[in-house]
Amino acid sequence: MRTFSFLGEDAARAVERNFLKNDQDLVAHAKHFVLNCGGNYNPVMESALADDFVFEGSCIGPLNKKDFVRTMKSLAPYKAFPDLKPNFFGFQVDPSNPLRLWFFLRVRGTHSQPWKPWEHAVDEPLQPTNVEVKLPTETASILFDQQGRVRYYSIGVAGSCFLDNSGGTGAIMGLFAGIRKGIRAQPSVSEAMAKSIDQWLAINEAETLARGSSSEDSLPEWWTAHKEEALDGVVSGLDSPVIEGSKAKAEEEKPEGIRVVFQSQ
Repeated sequence: MRTFSFLGEDAARAVERNFLKNDQDLVAHAKHFVLNCGGNYNPVMESALADDFVFEGSCIGPLNKKDFVRTMKSLAPYKAFPDLKPNFFGFQVDPSNPLRLWFFLRVRGTHSQPWKPWEHAVDEPLQPTNVEVKLPTETASILFDQQGRVRYYSIGVAGSCFLDNSGGTGAIMGLFAGIRKGIRAQPSVSEAMAKSIDQWLAINEAETLARGSSSEDSLPEWWTAHKEEALDGVVSGLDSPVIEGSKAKAEEEKPEGIRVVFQSQ
């Protein structure tokens, strides 16, 4: 019996009973990760991530496990947006990979508390703007490993730009974009910083602060191989069962009890 101690004692028992049984419990496991372990709505939980974890957003990433944890600890959006909600929907198991889920997010939250996403790099935090940020509908996915840890997490790809006030930008960059007008009036924020605040991660190199991407040589071997295959026009990687192999291999290597349902052949 596998354990899921990072979920807490009660949740771990529930996962032990249910995660390995069917697709709906896989969905519940993914929802719990997003809400309680991913760093946006609660503190990031390092033990929920596989050692060879990779995060990828539309503007940020790829990030390895170390850089992702450091980035989310620095950004901690839940501190500045205490009512931040993902409003996720449309969870679907990937028809080619029984351990990967796709879903949508429609993030909403109000900037009602001071925010210091750069930690000690700037003395003063961004003061509350009381702006209710409405991000566009975003596509996201989670890939679990055989132990129930998250191996790959993608987010931030906007599918609609008509219901938001962040200029069509999602994820963390969308939060920055959504409050940009409000922070321009703050004395501690220069005009240059205000103009580029939704891009500062991309140029930050400080070891203790959030990162825009990890160095290529620090990314897991599976990610590098997947990238090389993609550039070579090989369709495999994340969209094939357990990263490589066939549906038959997925059936052989899936955790005991998972019911694999392929929707198409």
